[in-house]
Amino acid sequence: MHSINFLARTPASRGLGFLSPCPGGELPLAYCLLAVVAMTLTSSVNAALISTSSSSLTFNSGVQSLFGIGGSAGFHDSGFLIGDSDTGIEYHARLDTGTARSSVTGSVRSTYDNKVNLATAASYGFSLSWQGASSSFRSDVGAGIRFSGELLGVINDFTIFDGGYSLNIGRSFSGSVPQTVIGSDSFAPASVSISLPTGGIGVAGTAGVDFSIIQNATFRLTSVGGTVQAIHKDSGTRRVAPFSFAIGGPYGITDLDLSLAGIWDFNFLDLTLAAEFSSLFRMAVNPFIGGGIGVFCGDPFNPDDNFLCIEEGGVTTNNAIGVNLFSTPTLNMGGSRINSLAGFSVEVVDPFVSTPPATVPEPGTIVLTISGFAALCTMLSRRNSRRANG
Repeated sequence: MHSINFLARTPASRGLGFLSPCPGGELPLAYCLLAVVAMTLTSSVNAALISTSSSSLTFNSGVQSLFGIGGSAGFHDSGFLIGDSDTGIEYHARLDTGTARSSVTGSVRSTYDNKVNLATAASYGFSLSWQGASSSFRSDVGAGIRFSGELLGVINDFTIFDGGYSLNIGRSFSGSVPQTVIGSDSFAPASVSISLPTGGIGVAGTAGVDFSIIQNATFRLTSVGGTVQAIHKDSGTRRVAPFSFAIGGPYGITDLDLSLAGIWDFNFLDLTLAAEFSSLFRMAVNPFIGGGIGVFCGDPFNPDDNFLCIEEGGVTTNNAIGVNLFSTPTLNMGGSRINSLAGFSVEVVDPFVSTPPATVPEPGTIVLTISGFAALCTMLSRRNSRRANG
């Protein structure tokens, strides 16, 4: 609230450096004193200030199983990569263990008027924004894979490769919403090949695989939301409004009814994070197998170089084969609901009823101020009277 300017400088007052009665005429002493009183009282009301408040919080998901709530203890997948049960290569993939966890940190930032006139308090408004801070997610997996072969219906289910591996993904990011964070890890051993048993007139051959397995993990933050609550300190009157940071940028709270003079305390309730985690395991593999039954069968993929070869055969591929091994369930990574978070306070002032105690001058100060200005007004009034009488 701004003070009403009852007095102004005039040429007659400049020599003394004080204020004289209103320009264009001379006020009686009573009016001068009334102006002084009004100035003294109205100057005690502080002007409203645009203020900001920031309240920090962290959503922790805890450790979750990649197999989902109530899911199985592991995933398995198998099938022939090339060929069939007569001559071919089969894979047997397993996902033994898998976990994911996340921590998302940020703050609710409020921009508001810390003091508002009662006349406009019925439609009070302010803005909120979400400020993302240091956040992270992590996934840890234990898995294994076996490749086996079949050759000419004679050598069955022989092992080409059988081993375990781990995949570990960790990503750090700012917890702004909305956003999508992607991480990956892979297992790619050296190419593996074996020679099949031989002996006299018998079976000879070779088989091998060149493969890699990759896990692609996606962590998606959708929104942060909750309820803003305002409580009148004296009466306990409560006002609430929902909010959600789902599209970035500030969120406006409008038309909050604060039409009671006094202090309103704001806080935030039932804060939730909407976040999801999903993961896909994919394999790329180049397999081959070939051999023959007899003597000097030669290249199993070339029928023209055989000598005393009873039967031969083989299967290979010119390009890597892509296989989707596992797709984990989509996990809710929002973490626990945060029940309450401190906010800020707003003062609603009714200038026609009373001035808040914190801004009322001490009685001695008021008396001293009025007395001093009354003496000045009296002196200036007499001076002007002498000038008028010549």
